[in-house]
Amino acid sequence: MADASSLEEALLVRPSPLPLFSHRLEIKGVGSLKKFVLPLFLVVCTLFLLIERAACATRYAASPSYSDVNFAVNGGGPDNNGITFNGAAADGDTVVIPPGRASWTSALFIAHGITLQGQTVITGDHTASPNMTATDSTIIQDDVPRSVRGGVLISDEVLTPTQSVRITGLTLQYGVSVTDFDTTGVVLLSGTCPSVRVDHCHFNQLYGYAILADGWLYGVVDHCIFDIRDAGGAINVWHSTWGNQVHGWGSWAEPAYFGSEKFIFIEDNTANNFGFRPGIAFCGGTEGARYVLRYNVINDGTTWP
Repeated sequence: MADASSLEEALLVRPSPLPLFSHRLEIKGVGSLKKFVLPLFLVVCTLFLLIERAACATRYAASPSYSDVNFAVNGGGPDNNGITFNGAAADGDTVVIPPGRASWTSALFIAHGITLQGQTVITGDHTASPNMTATDSTIIQDDVPRSVRGGVLISDEVLTPTQSVRITGLTLQYGVSVTDFDTTGVVLLSGTCPSVRVDHCHFNQLYGYAILADGWLYGVVDHCIFDIRDAGGAINVWHSTWGNQVHGWGSWAEPAYFGSEKFIFIEDNTANNFGFRPGIAFCGGTEGARYVLRYNVINDGTTWP
């Protein structure tokens, strides 16, 4: 099938057999009008669909292994299916990770606004009794050395105002060899972006905080299960570069914007404290952090500040 560029080139080069917009065109009667307008409408719609499909692609990782997922996200290969990806997944693309279990010893760095989609299923919401449940299908074990970028596992740190990022359907859990605590976030999202979402994921007893949202981000963390080990945590929010300032000064200087989209919304999640301490910090914020914590079930935990 021809791509959008070759299709556009063909339309430019080949002359139309019928001057559709000529002043000589004469349509008589309703039947003639329908015969003319309907085919033209279908042609235009088809062109738009072809261009849209060419703009947003879906890539399929051969397995949950780091190398196969990295090939699908950042290009290269061949993967375990013998496929080589030409360049990195672009803004708007989706990378699908199949069911399975893999231990990652390197971080996945994402350079665009994409959807990273596994097959883990989260059932229920904050109204579920007693808790939401997870069917762990795509399991990534965190064995990234803490000496490398603080031990981040999945990172998209160059988000821009025109991008959108989503991480969904993944089970991220403690590894086999690494037991030191992560110093930032196992999932790190950073930049200036009004559309980030982490949803339907299971964060299973990771060593450290599961998510760090840093920079000037708006978005939502929803329908996730956080099983938190002793001294661990779930979410950190830093609005450090709000208004293109530093240390959150831009956020402190502006109005609260209650009722607007200018927050990280944390809703419809379940957090379980599996540690020995009587309370854990489900969500924390600093550097001008703005977050809304609502409709969550927090078992034996708290939030700060």
